[in-house]
Amino acid sequence: ISDRLIQTTEYRIGSVYKKVKLKQFTDGSFRREIKPAPWMGYVGPTIKGETGDVLYVHFRNLASRPYGLHPHGVQYFKDSEGPLHKDHKLILG
Repeated sequence: ISDRLIQTTEYRIGSVYKKVKLKQFTDGSFRREIKPAPWMGYVGPTIKGETGDVLYVHFRNLASRPYGLHPHGVQYFKDSEGPLHKDHKLILG
């Protein structure tokens, strides 16, 4: 049964798992990296804000496949999610 379940197909990811590391930079030039604490591992930088703040995140994807971010506890429009949506309804996080 495992041979059937770990095959790489259209609906199965197989047995090779690629990791992507999120990095934080000082500005939008993406030249000066802010090194994370060693205990952070592959976890990306924490994005902090307070009620009423407007957050702008510049996401530069150099990976071999499309990735995006998903904020928890933040209100945003569907068109900021990544996938295209036609109704532009507000997501309550």
